Amino acid sequence: MSPLFCWNVFIKSVESSEAGTALEAASFDRADYRGESAETVRDWVKRFCTQFEGADLTWRTDYQQPFNKLPQNAPLTAELLRQTLEGVKQARPNSRAQLRADNAYRQLAAYANLSTDDLKGLKGSYSASEVDLRDLPTDRAIATMRAGIKDPGWRWLFGILAAYELRGHEAYTIDLTDFPTVRVPPDTKTGARFCWPLYPEWAERWELSERILPQLVDIPNYTNGQLGTKTAKFFERMPCDA
Repeated sequence: MSPLFCWNVFIKSVESSEAGTALEAASFDRADYRGESAETVRDWVKRFCTQFEGADLTWRTDYQQPFNKLPQNAPLTAELLRQTLEGVKQARPNSRAQLRADNAYRQLAAYANLSTDDLKGLKGSYSASEVDLRDLPTDRAIATMRAGIKDPGWRWLFGILAAYELRGHEAYTIDLTDFPTVRVPPDTKTGARFCWPLYPEWAERWELSERILPQLVDIPNYTNGQLGTKTAKFFERMPCDA
């Protein structure tokens, strides 16, 4: 990932973050941290960003979001990281957000040669394996639900997601050149890969080779996260005769 891209995304997000502004303006007392570090959170995150080698999506979700919660103009200290992580713990205990914040703050602390001892016990107990499994619909129910969607864009999207077991945001940018095999581009959660239909007859019968996207306002400029959220919310609210 380009360090410049990483930093530009971070700055844009911080500048639009009401939470970050509130923290910086009201919740941080500089007097408590004098002497520990002369460089600000913004300085250290910029340096950390230049050596980050992961995917853009990983930066946005696993690092940028936790870093946005830190007051950007405050000196970076171990105590500041601990207090911020405590806040995440209180707001969303044992959540994935707490786990991500713990990981991001530990890495930033290590990069800045700060102790991580104060972060012990704040990781939480989140585990994907503990999430309650939902009853999966039958193949017949999936086909019936798709047939009931009136909007052609959402009907195509539903079909491509069901037939290829894609994530919500992946359906918007897949390459259909080798249909019925589809190619998922690299800038996705799991990276570039080939996908084959769960049932080939679905791909053919539902005419999924003819891409028809929902009429969203600004698809080219939406992030993967925004596309995934909009898709999930539509299907969550979708009536049987949508």
